[in-house]
Amino acid sequence: MNRLLSYALGPEAYWLFVCLAAKVLALRNKPPTEAGNEFLGQLGWTVPLVFVPLVFLCFLVPGPGRWWLLLRVDLASLVGMVAAVTILLEAVKYNDSRDSGTGSGYIAFISLGFVGLAAGTVVAALTLWWKSRGPH
Repeated sequence: MNRLLSYALGPEAYWLFVCLAAKVLALRNKPPTEAGNEFLGQLGWTVPLVFVPLVFLCFLVPGPGRWWLLLRVDLASLVGMVAAVTILLEAVKYNDSRDSGTGSGYIAFISLGFVGLAAGTVVAALTLWWKSRGPH
């Protein structure tokens, strides 16, 4: 598989798409509304609970260097997850004391995402290790 296709179907492109989708949804909350803020706050949960596990589908695309792909998945996920959550939560503006709560959401979403990413990395690494052992 050529290198360009590897990046076009890889974790970097995946997180770029997630961040662009988050930006489009965040722009819909201009000017900030109560319903829009609630929607973006709830959408923040999808980043660690849905988008982090889905990034591991990159392993279904055939190609060499699966350990390098795992490193790419981890690095792209760390950057992409933080960027997507930041984009979503920066668009949440209540213009009162509730604005201070968005920082808690940020910490919760990123922490949960790190736990999911670590679990996915362990499973992927064990799978790669098991497959590399050859016939038993």
